[in-house]
Amino acid sequence: MKLLTLKSKLLSAGIFLVFFAFAKAQSTTTIKEKEYIITASDDRSKLLVMTDLFLIDYGIQSIFKGYQARKGQLVDLELQFIQSDQSIKTLKTENAKGIEAHTVVVNPVTKQIVYIGPKSGYTAKTVTVVEAAAPKPEAETKPEVKFVLVKELPEQRIITEEKADEIKNNKQLENEIVPQKAQEAKTNVSQLKAAEAKTQKDAVVLEMSVEELARMKANEVKMETENSYALKNVVIINSKAYQYKLNQGRTFVLDESGRTVLVLPAELSKQPFSGTISLNRLRYQFSLRDNVISLFNGAGEPVDITGKEL
Repeated sequence: MKLLTLKSKLLSAGIFLVFFAFAKAQSTTTIKEKEYIITASDDRSKLLVMTDLFLIDYGIQSIFKGYQARKGQLVDLELQFIQSDQSIKTLKTENAKGIEAHTVVVNPVTKQIVYIGPKSGYTAKTVTVVEAAAPKPEAETKPEVKFVLVKELPEQRIITEEKADEIKNNKQLENEIVPQKAQEAKTNVSQLKAAEAKTQKDAVVLEMSVEELARMKANEVKMETENSYALKNVVIINSKAYQYKLNQGRTFVLDESGRTVLVLPAELSKQPFSGTISLNRLRYQFSLRDNVISLFNGAGEPVDITGKEL
């Protein structure tokens, strides 16, 4: 009976230690649910930007079933959301004087919509995120230093193996001096030939026609213009300049009035990149190089900022 009791105590202690170690290896943080508010003053372009963010951040597709605005006020809206698990959520509201403010709340961890309805009817909650603790860095191991005895030295001093290698390398260096000098002579001959080739190339440039020089100058001006665009936060779409701003890992392209007309799913950088975006609820391909954005439809044909073929 005593033996059984002792085993039970040991088992309980073991379970506690395992649980303690698991809890210590993890850390938890809390983040708030994301709220997206829709009011009567929101126009169609703002709603399209919101639905693009839903698709990029949560994989939620959006379909406009109904939309009507009158005198700058949204009076009728029916918006359907198709989530990644194919479940459907619907926002439907109407008011002749302007719709009541509604909110769409998304859990950023599960990427699911948890509430759709009047803004006053829900308070966003906090969500707990469990993160694994970073592993401890392994202890740095110092290299083992070996010693050798050099018998040729008068006092028979002990030196490191690295020093012995240095002595050996010095002897090898003496045997390599002559080949190295020969290689240097060959290098000098190659440099002389390269200088002669450059002189000939410069002579050809001097003989170029006025038209060719003018074309080269135009290309230089174009490159300087593109570089100035990069410094001023400007991108080019279909030969037209647009301002842009970076926010939360995305690029928002703005028109002259400051309204968002295009959202790229990554921040602009000096490196060219490409991907997929949404325009008017349709998917298009884009590519970015030297601050110039090109848009293409599914058939690979170029389109403008509204998705119309060029």
